Amino acid sequence: MSPERSHQEPVDRSRTNALRLPDLVRVGSRFDGGYVIPERALARCDAILGLGVHADWSFEQDALRRSGAHIAHLYDATTTRGWLWSRWAWGLARILGGLFSLSAKRIADGWSRLTAPFRHERFFRKGVRHIPRMIGGASAPGVVAIGDALAALRTEGARSILLKMDIEGGEYEVLRGISEWGEGIALLVVEFHGIERDVARFNRLMSDISHRFVPVHLHGNNSAPLTEDAFLGMIEITFLERALAQELAGGDIVTAPAQYPVPGLDNRSSLRYPEVSFTA
Repeated sequence: MSPERSHQEPVDRSRTNALRLPDLVRVGSRFDGGYVIPERALARCDAILGLGVHADWSFEQDALRRSGAHIAHLYDATTTRGWLWSRWAWGLARILGGLFSLSAKRIADGWSRLTAPFRHERFFRKGVRHIPRMIGGASAPGVVAIGDALAALRTEGARSILLKMDIEGGEYEVLRGISEWGEGIALLVVEFHGIERDVARFNRLMSDISHRFVPVHLHGNNSAPLTEDAFLGMIEITFLERALAQELAGGDIVTAPAQYPVPGLDNRSSLRYPEVSFTA
């Protein structure tokens, strides 16, 4: 056992118990980059705030189509046109490798890399903006505070926001205090990183989130190690705002442990490793 993982407190699984809703759908890619969310809740959203673009905006694109929303602000300073073009050759190699190995995911990944520069030009227009800056808890050079990013959406008429976050560990800073400033966020989708390195940090943030939101789905990323108590070190969690959750549930919010992954909804994040089964 490594020193940094010794004497870890257990994951507070009472915070990960989910409300079971009948209308969960996968939005975005069939593979990594897609997320499972309640369809009726998505229909209530009129804007998307996407934190973390990389080369895959399939979730935001599909969410806009399904919800009918026309406003989306996506933040990522690392995604540039030059960087997208630099991945073209590797995309071709991925397609050839996928054809050789009969791997649908490798073929899809390669095609995504090949077409990314063109798709970027088509997707980011009118009300859909790519802002090449990072998001933080407070403003700084090259960094937009999360409160300012939400305010920018509200000035364009957003009232019910879907917030998606995959920012490689930055979620712990950005989401701090969300119970205070999260009004107007109807759906929250977050990939949590590094849980196995600091379970207490994860528990604190989940406690804060739980004041305003309730989990409705979890999916473990199979490329990360487990915690000492066999929880996922990297996990995608979909949360629903509590008042909306109560409305969609038709009464009291009742959460319970569930078994994951869910067949037909969840897919492996990485083809290198088997899917991880767990109860949360």
